[in-house]
Amino acid sequence: MQTELNHTVKSLFDKNSLDDLSREDLLLMTVKYPYSAIFQFLYTRKLQSLHDLRFPSSAAKTAIYFSNPHWLNHQLRAKTSVEALAEMEMAFEMSHTIQDESEA
Repeated sequence: MQTELNHTVKSLFDKNSLDDLSREDLLLMTVKYPYSAIFQFLYTRKLQSLHDLRFPSSAAKTAIYFSNPHWLNHQLRAKTSVEALAEMEMAFEMSHTIQDESEA
């Protein structure tokens, strides 16, 4: 998912990833092109990555523009590579902590 998302961002904004775009730039695009599903989706993904409190309302608004809400839900729940790596690192650290405690 992240590769396709980065390709879309590169095509539309000439930036390498969604992280390179500001929330304000994406908000401006949703205002300028209010019926664009892709701009609504990118803005919602950005809010999600920033853990912004506006994410739930933005996700509900974005769902209006997609004919398959299950697909949209899947796309919004897909983990970024950074999130997946952080989760693996945390699991690795916890397993070593438990192993160290059992050896002591």
